[in-house]
Order: sequence, then structure tokens, then C-alpha cells
Amino acid sequence: MVLRSRVSFTPRTWAAWRACAALLVVGSYLSVTSAVQAAPVAPATSGAVPGASSPSPSREGDVVDVLFERLNRGDYEAVQSAIESQPATAKTLLLAGWLAMEQGRYADAERSAAQVHRSDSLHARAELLRGQALRAQGKLHEAEHAWRAGLRHAKTHAAESYVAHVLLGRLLSDQGEQNQAQRHFRVLVDAYNSGLVASDQGETLAYVAMAARALGAFHDANEAFAESIAARPGHVRTLLEWTDLFIEKDDRAQALETIEVALKYNSRSPRARATLARIKIESPLGFTTAATELDAALSINPNLVLAHTTRAAMALRDMDLVAADEHLNRALAIDPTDLEALSMRVAVRFLADDTAGQARAEAAVLRLNPHFSRMYSIVSRYAEWEHRYEDLIRLARRALSIDKEDAEAHATLAINLLRTGDEEAGRKALDEAWQRDHFNARVFHLMNLYDQVIDPSYVTFNSTHFIFRVHKDERKVLAPYLPKFMELAYAALEKHYGISPPAPIRIELYATEEDFSVRTTGMPNVGVQGVCFGRVITAVSPEAGPFNWGQILWHELSHVFHLQLSHNRVPRWFTEGLAEYETTQARPEWQREEDRALYVAFARGDVPPLSGLTRAFTLAQDPDALTAAYHTAMLAVRYVIDQYGMERVIAMLKAWGQGLSTEQVFTEALGVPIATVDGGFRDYLRTRFDHFAREFHVNIPSPEAIDGLRARRGQEPRNADVRAQLALALISAGKYARAKRAVRAALFLDPKHAVAHFALSRIALEDGDLKLAESSLQAIVDAGKDSPLLRRMLAHAAKANGSLERARKHADAAVALDPDDLEAQRLRLSLAIDDKDRDTVVNALREIAKLDQHDRAAYRMLLAVLARDHDVAGILQVGEAAIYVDPASPDIHLHLANGYAQADRLKQALAEYDQALVLGPKRPGRAHFGRALVLARLGRHKEGQAALAAAFAAEPRLKAWLEQAPELQGDPAGE
Repeated sequence: MVLRSRVSFTPRTWAAWRACAALLVVGSYLSVTSAVQAAPVAPATSGAVPGASSPSPSREGDVVDVLFERLNRGDYEAVQSAIESQPATAKTLLLAGWLAMEQGRYADAERSAAQVHRSDSLHARAELLRGQALRAQGKLHEAEHAWRAGLRHAKTHAAESYVAHVLLGRLLSDQGEQNQAQRHFRVLVDAYNSGLVASDQGETLAYVAMAARALGAFHDANEAFAESIAARPGHVRTLLEWTDLFIEKDDRAQALETIEVALKYNSRSPRARATLARIKIESPLGFTTAATELDAALSINPNLVLAHTTRAAMALRDMDLVAADEHLNRALAIDPTDLEALSMRVAVRFLADDTAGQARAEAAVLRLNPHFSRMYSIVSRYAEWEHRYEDLIRLARRALSIDKEDAEAHATLAINLLRTGDEEAGRKALDEAWQRDHFNARVFHLMNLYDQVIDPSYVTFNSTHFIFRVHKDERKVLAPYLPKFMELAYAALEKHYGISPPAPIRIELYATEEDFSVRTTGMPNVGVQGVCFGRVITAVSPEAGPFNWGQILWHELSHVFHLQLSHNRVPRWFTEGLAEYETTQARPEWQREEDRALYVAFARGDVPPLSGLTRAFTLAQDPDALTAAYHTAMLAVRYVIDQYGMERVIAMLKAWGQGLSTEQVFTEALGVPIATVDGGFRDYLRTRFDHFAREFHVNIPSPEAIDGLRARRGQEPRNADVRAQLALALISAGKYARAKRAVRAALFLDPKHAVAHFALSRIALEDGDLKLAESSLQAIVDAGKDSPLLRRMLAHAAKANGSLERARKHADAAVALDPDDLEAQRLRLSLAIDDKDRDTVVNALREIAKLDQHDRAAYRMLLAVLARDHDVAGILQVGEAAIYVDPASPDIHLHLANGYAQADRLKQALAEYDQALVLGPKRPGRAHFGRALVLARLGRHKEGQAALAAAFAAEPRLKAWLEQAPELQGDPAGE
């Protein structure tokens, strides 16, 4: 088999081909888990270089061989203890060295390897270990000398020689000596193709895979990794190398699967934990998990450069440049030649707009490797996060000026040309990237999207300031509204900000979330509904799900103005908060009602200061936390506008555009330090949340708190609080009988204790005693405590106990306590429907439609009720809002048309009747009849006659309606 890299790599048999067909991107995947067979893991050979294969141990049960396997499994303390009890042989010295490497004690590893005598049969392996210890400390020349010594002492086709070739090849490649490096890598590919690497040499096969990857033979590398793991399941270093291949190709799903397999074999591996963190920071809502993984990695290996650079990456995402520099300083103190860390220093200076510093940082990288074009791809990761799309194009072109064959740079160039609207050049660059690398996931997905989805299925149309792209089936749904709406938004924002961003702005709406995600990022799981690239906006269309397209597009268009004024340098939290604010000014019902969630975070101390508010986005652990981050940012911006005025906000955007830091922007534009503004904002939040603070809240302790609470109970036997908390902890542990005794003791000490009654209600629900549950909850209210959650629980309990009256009383109380509680409003609606209370149904539906801007069912139900009540004003208000939520529903347009007709807004009525008919209502005759009435009132009698004929043809019984339509009586079409 000859690949594009021109590396010949021949699988042994067709069966081997099929077994190893874990194709990257193209074709079907072989799950990494399936490649790891259920057979027990073979013990490592004594003194083996991890990643090199050797014969079976000389005698069964060899202690050092077992210890090597325990090292592979992460049993570091046991290995250390065993080493201390073993004689200092070459085997134990190598074992000690590899343990030291795993723990980041590189100098110790170097010393252990150096103690293996030159005459010993394991000397070659010792030199290879010593070289890796030296390389980890950035001692490149010494490492090369050690590896060449290892190569000289190894037999020509021994495992050690193959390891030496790969290590030397990687070192030379890092220094820009690509031709020499490739000669070393080809030794392994040639050995494999000549049959010199046996199929049971799992660890050597891993090095074959590394060589194939270095030569650009990614498919072959993938197969060799699969073959290696099939031969030796559970070899953690092989799995780590395989994961790195998937990361390089942007295949996060396979990378995550592979690293999780590695962690099953060694949950303590520092490199595995740090690699998982690296994957997580590229995933939505992954920062908190990444931080935990890095803490775990560094607790075992404090000198793991990968962990420190990943922490720096997280700091860069938060634009905390000081912290990023600190983490990079730690990394480079360990290995001053680490090219990624040095390239990230370039990124820090780039984001700081420090041109001179960036040039010095670039020179430091190029002194080590004059051909390291990947430096610019590393910088691009962080430029992308900061919306610097034009800069991304420039960075890619600088990379290509160093290496015109850099496939990653071609991909970056292509993706960002597409993002900035230059599709002709972008698609050409996409082809260039594909020709050089068939295994870049983003390039693959984008090419498929354009060739198989956009070209055959999407259409474009224009307005004054915009080019629109929509699915051809959605054009009829969106074309009557989208251009008018976006021109209205453009005019409002143009007036607001005093600038006119250059036209045309591209608006692209995609009919599936996956297609939107691929167009936006190149990957199918971006996890948001809209993205602004400056002059290109991508978003999901109404066909993709129940999204409020108007709210999304107004929000994203706001970013166009923010990015234009700030030259793409506005912090994420500020532009998101300002865009949220703009949507609330456009339509009040587009306000997020997230005060309660934000109060909980604020009370826990989880709301970062304004100087680091972007962390609320990066550290969000779930969609609710991310929504709360948007709400926090919006309230912060609203506070700034209320205190200082919108003109100061515009001045802030311009100041960011001049390259000022956030702290400088606040001081220059507002005249006060950011800390002062932050203090005022927190006072504002405390006042805003005061009513929440007075509500009844329960903090339920975890089962781990039981022992501590029992100890406190012994120390404070008459403390009802301790007893109640103990009851809740026992409930968390499922120990209801013991919890019941703790509750009784608490209520004996304090019969009105609210938390004790709450615990009792939980126990009662577990026992199925609904009457006790309701009475326990009612006792909390009677004691003067209240909250919407408590009232909702009481409403459910009362309904279960047969009292709809009590249930409605509690639901009304929940709404009175917090009118923005969506669940309380839905409960109120449900109970009103049960009670056939029409007025409350309408009121609850109005509130639900206002609170949930994406609830299509609420809008449909509300419009139907308003139509029956002939509430014209209500129909117009709700119908116009519903267009942004459910534009494909013919009923929405028909209700709105009828409302316009009754309000004598005849041209608008006619347009809505026409739209309803385009979308295909179930009963088209009614739309035709309404259309006939409007046309008659407009004096367009001939068209009215045709419409009336169409109405009767669709529904003959509508002829009876003529009696109530005098303007149509006597019309020939009605005869």
C-alpha cells in the first residue's frame, strides 16, 4: 500500500488489515476499546524501555518484570518500596529510572541510567533512558549523544535500535533537520515492510506507528497503533501516543475514547491525566474537569511540561496573560527548549499587542528550529478564541512562508478565509489542505459540507446590507421576514453605535445543528446556536430546532458592531453581555430570566470579578452555568450603562481597539478603576437578590458529612440544627430509618425547625405518606419560611392528596414570590387547565411565552385561546413575537393575518394570508376566505373573487360564511 506520503507500509495479511482498520476521519471507525482485547496484559520485560518489545522474562514470576507492569499500572509507591528492597542490578536501576521519569525526577532518572555499566547487556537500554531524561530537561546535545551511544551498543534489528532511531528522528525534527530525521524514521517502516518486526512485538509496533506518523503516513500510523495494542493490550505509553495522533488530527471523539482506555489501565498516569485535560479544554464546558485533571497530574509529576503548558492554555483562554506567563515560565524552567511552550510565549505577546515582544519570542523559537512553521498554528489556537480572524489568515500565511507544505497552516488559512466570507479563496485553500493531509477532521468535514450539503441544497439572496444563505426548503419560510428584520436591526445598531460596518454582511442559517457546527468550527459539536466572525454570521435555522432566530441574529449582529469598534479586542464577557443587553432593548421578552441561578452562584462566591469575568464562561460546568454566565455579563454591562451611560460603553470599545488592557480601558473610559466598578456591581447584585436571600433554602450535605455531623452531635447534644443536617446527610446516603430518628430528635428540641420538617417531608415521600409530606412542608410555611420551590412541592403534594384548591393556592403563592419562576408558571397553567379556569390559562400562557423565548407550544396554545376570545391586541402582540420562534407554522401566520385584518392593517393581513398558504395549512379554505375579505376591502375585487372561489373549492361549507361577510355578498364567485 502506497500512501500520499510515499511511505510504503504493507499490512501482513488481509485479516490484519481488517483488524487494524481504525481509520482516521475517512471511512468507518474501529473503536479503540475493541482493539484492546480481553486477554490479560502480558508483563513487561525486565529493564524494558517502555515502548520497546523484548522476549518473555527468563523465569516465571521475575520480581522486576512484575514491578515494571505495576509501574505501567501506576502503582508508584509499591514500586518505590520494592526497589528499596531489591539489589542494585541493571534491571532495578532501569526500573528506578523509569519510575523517576514518571514522577518528573529527571535528574534522578539520568543518574540511575548512568549507573548501568557499559559492559552490561542492558547498557543500550540505559543509554536510551538516559537520553530521555536529558531530553526532558532540554539538554538536546547530551540527549543526542546518549541515543547515538544506545544505537551503537544495540544490535542492528534489536528493539533498542528501533527505539533509538525514533528518538533521534524526533530530536532532529525538533531542530529542523527534517532530511536526517526522515532517514531514522524510514528504518522502522522498512523493517516493518521487510517482516523484521514480528506481530507479537507490541511495543516495537508502537514505535513503527510513531515513525509512520512522523513521515505523514497517518493511516499507516493508525493501523500500526491498533496492531500494537492488539499485541499488547493496556500498554499506557502506546495509548498515549495514539491519543496524540487523534489530537493532531482534531479527532476529539477518538482521542477521548483512547485516553479513557489508557486511564482504565493507569488512572494515575500524569501524562494521561494532562492529556485528558488538553482534550477537555477544547470541549464545551470542559475547563473545570481539565483543572481537576491537571491538579492530579502535577501531584505525581510536578515537572510535567504538558501540564504546565495546558494551564497556560487555560489562562490564555481567559486572557489572563500574567498567569499564562507564569505557567510558561514553570514549563521552560524544566525544559527551556520545549517548542510548544516557546510558541505559546509568542501567543502571549501577540494577545498583548506587544509587537516587539512577539518578534523576540518568534526569534527564540526559530533559533531552535528555523523550519518550525507550527509555531504560528499554536498561536492561532488562541487568536481564534479572541475572534482575531483576519490575524489568523496572516498567521497561516506566515507559516506557509516558512513551510509551503504545512498542511495545518493550509487548513487554518482555508477555515478562516471561509469565516471571513472569501469563499472562493477559502475553498481553494481547503483543496490545498486536503491534498496534503487526508486526515484533518476539520478539513474533511468542511469539504463534505460544501460538496454534499451547501452546493446542492442551499440558496442565497440579498438585501441592502446582507447576503443570506438558507436551505432551499426554508427560503419560503424565512425570505419574507429575514431581510426586513436584519435591515431593521442594522439600522438600530448603526444609530446606537454611530458606525456602519462594511457591507455585505453574510448571514448563514443551517437546517441542522451539525451542519451549522461544521460550517462554524469544522467539527460537528460546537454546542451553541450562533457565532459572529466579524462580517460572517452563522446560526441554526428554525428547522434545526425550537430556537428564537430573531433573538440569536440580533445578538450576533451586535457583535459585528462591537468587533468593528474594538478591532476584535473586546473581552468575551463584555461583548456577550452587551449583545444580550441589545436583544433586551430590541424586544423586552428576549430578556433572560436567570436571576435565581445567578443568585445561587453569587451566594457561593462563584461570580468572578469583572477583571476575570470571562472565567464564568470558560469554567461553566453545564449549560445552566453557561446561561448564568451570559446573564451575569448582561447585568454587568447594564450596570455600567446605567451608571456611566451608553456613550462611555462605546468609548470602552474604542479603547480596547487602541490596544489598552481591560484595566486601562475602565480607567480611561469610565474614569474609575475596574475594582471600583466591580464593587458597585456587587452591591447592585446584593440589592437585586435581596428577596432571594430571605427565602427558605436548604443545603443538603453529602453522605461524607455523616461522621463529622455525628461527632458534632456528641459535642452539641441539644443543637437541633446539627440533628437536622445529620438527617439530610443520612437521606443522601439512603439511610431513611436512621434519618427518621435524627429528625424526631431535632423536632423534639425545636418543634418548628424548618430544615427538620423538610427532612421529614423527604422521608414521608420515600414512605409514600403524602399527607405527612404535605403537612411537613406546610409546617415550614407556618413557621414563617417560604420559597417558590417549597410552594411548588406543596402544590404537587396537595394535588396528590386530592385538593385542587390547595394546590392552586400554593402555585399562585409560588408565582407571587417569583413571577419569573418558569416551573411555577407551568404548574399554574396545568392546574388552571384541570380547573377549566380560562382567565388563568391565558395569563399563565402569556407569562410562559414571555419567560421561555423558544417555547413553540406555548405560543401556539396562547394564540388559539386569544383567537377564540377575539383579543385582537393580544393576537398582534403574541403573533408578531411568535414569528421569531415558529415561522414555519401556517397557523401562526393565519392567526396573525386574522388579527391584522380585524385591526384594519390590510396589507400586512394579506401578506400573512399569503404566507400561511405558502406553508400549507391543514384547512387552506379559511386562509383563502380571509384573503378574499381583505382583497375586497382593498378594492381588488377580481383577485377577491378568485380567492373566494379557491376558498369554496377547498372547503365548500365556507359558503355559509357569506351571510356574515356583506362585502362579499353578491360576488359572482359566491354563486
